[in-house]
Amino acid sequence: MNLYRVIADNHTYDEYDAFVVRAENEDHALEIVASQVSPSNQKWEAHKLTVDGEEGVIVASFHAG
Repeated sequence: MNLYRVIADNHTYDEYDAFVVRAENEDHALEIVASQVSPSNQKWEAHKLTVDGEEGVIVASFHAG
């Protein structure tokens, strides 16, 4: 299994803008996200995460509402 950071190309209030999911591949990661959100005009892209890199936050998401 792999970890993917899946982000939306656009978003507004009361919408998700990012997920971190565990999936076998990028296509499955996108399917998992699609099953979690209401149909919308958002387009999603998946980025495979690795354990390499500097220590720090993977995803932080804040939307005032």
